[in-house]
Amino acid sequence: MKKDPSKQEDTKTPMELTEEYLTSQVRHRAFRVLRCISRNDFNNANIEQVKLKTHIKTMNWLKQKDFISKWDKSSISDWLQKLRNEQKLKSEQKLIMNDCPVCGSNSVNEKSVAAFTRIQPYGSKVEYEAVENECLDCGEVGDFRAKNDDQIELALKESHHISVNSMLEYLSTCGVTPSYLERALELPARTVAMWKDGKFSAAAVALLKIIRMYPWILQICDKKRY
Repeated sequence: MKKDPSKQEDTKTPMELTEEYLTSQVRHRAFRVLRCISRNDFNNANIEQVKLKTHIKTMNWLKQKDFISKWDKSSISDWLQKLRNEQKLKSEQKLIMNDCPVCGSNSVNEKSVAAFTRIQPYGSKVEYEAVENECLDCGEVGDFRAKNDDQIELALKESHHISVNSMLEYLSTCGVTPSYLERALELPARTVAMWKDGKFSAAAVALLKIIRMYPWILQICDKKRY
């Protein structure tokens, strides 16, 4: 019976097959570590790196016992050094993104512009300095590095503070004193003073907006007026 020439017998020894398998696993783990680092997934990168080192230790032990002969640690050492350098660079620049989120180009221009918050009821808009990035290739404009989040939050807080003080001043001109407001709403003492200092919650702002629109609600809240 003639043998099929397309089906050649596998003449590799079990140790050669083991060496081939472990080498592929080392390359596979190294690739997974690089991919996790590129995605800023440092937890899984550390797990994969531990598995990678385990495979390398196994290969080194087999090499010392002369079970395998083709294993070369120098290339893997270069990989590990590259991984360490990239992981260090990613950890230091984790929040720095220079690329355009639309086209991926790194030709990005950055400038400071004046921006304003939305106008709060009975308040005024607040100006703050914003960062604007522009891609020189596709023309996309925006905050690519998320630098404006903190500035927007501070500006909105200041805008709410202006709105609260404006509503309290209006109620004061209508004859509503802080003590009467606290008594009618059954609030702790010096609550209005804390509001004026900027120590207020979203519920307090909503309550003041309702009272500013309908001041007669205080008369209903005041039990002595029943």
